[in-house]
Amino acid sequence: MPKVIPFKIIELDAKSFHPTLTGKLGDSIINLILDTGASRTVLSKHITQGLPVIECEAEEAFAAGVNAQTMEVEQVEIPEITIGGSTFKNLLVFSANLDGISEIYHKMAGQKIDGLIGCDFLVKHKATINFKMRKIVLYPNNGL
Repeated sequence: MPKVIPFKIIELDAKSFHPTLTGKLGDSIINLILDTGASRTVLSKHITQGLPVIECEAEEAFAAGVNAQTMEVEQVEIPEITIGGSTFKNLLVFSANLDGISEIYHKMAGQKIDGLIGCDFLVKHKATINFKMRKIVLYPNNGL
């Protein structure tokens, strides 16, 4: 059975838009950007504190950030996260300091950002993104 996740479009200026999702991690409501240009899903360190760190390849320990600057990341396992009403278990994501990005986004759009949903998540769940209907449809993996 497919999962349907609604998203909003935030207009940063006349020619710049970001699709955003709301989620829940533990007791915290989180704001996420749907970023098809990000190869990996990244959550802010302030919401991943205390989660198990999973070793990753040395070259994966850095990720490109704003202005193509690199930032240090850790891979963590999220036991359970709810995104748009759908629950996902045991997700491996990167954790990074996103305070600077969140601050800039807050100034431009009036909301903080706690992470990015990247292509790793979208490909794993065989996502279809419908901008007209403002929804993402995720299909079961069936072991593939």
